[in-house]
Formats: sequence, C-alpha cells, structure tokens
Amino acid sequence: MYETWINPNILTLGPISLRWYGLLVALGFFMGSKIVEKQLQMKFALTPNRIQHLIIMMAVGILTGGRIGYALFYHGDLYV
Repeated sequence: MYETWINPNILTLGPISLRWYGLLVALGFFMGSKIVEKQLQMKFALTPNRIQHLIIMMAVGILTGGRIGYALFYHGDLYV
C-alpha cells in the first residue's frame, strides 16, 4: 500500500466528518440536476415539480445501481 499526504477529511466535528469525495459527489449531483432541469424545461416544457421528482428518482437510481454494480463486480463471488 502507498502512503498519501492528502487528508480525505475536509472538516471533522466529533463523530461526523465531511470528506472530499462526498462533497464532489454532492456537487456533481447538484450541477447535473441544474443542467438536466434547464434541458427539460427547454425541450419538454415540464413543470418544476415534475423535474424535481425526476431528478430525485435519477439520483436514487444512480446510487442504487452503483452500489449493486460494486457488489456484483468486486464481491460477486459472495452473491453467486
């Protein structure tokens, strides 16, 4: 294993710590949702409520699919 000098924690408050990876994932979801929102409003004229619902469902699907993919690709022998 290698040693790194980058601290993965941005901020630690007691048992709660904010990590760089989590911040960048949240920023990616936020920026992606804004881009999708603009595109959907221009192309399909959807209401903001429907767009928010769609974006939430997309985020849940991405996180669930990512976790299932991780489990199958890296720990598939446990599930077969």
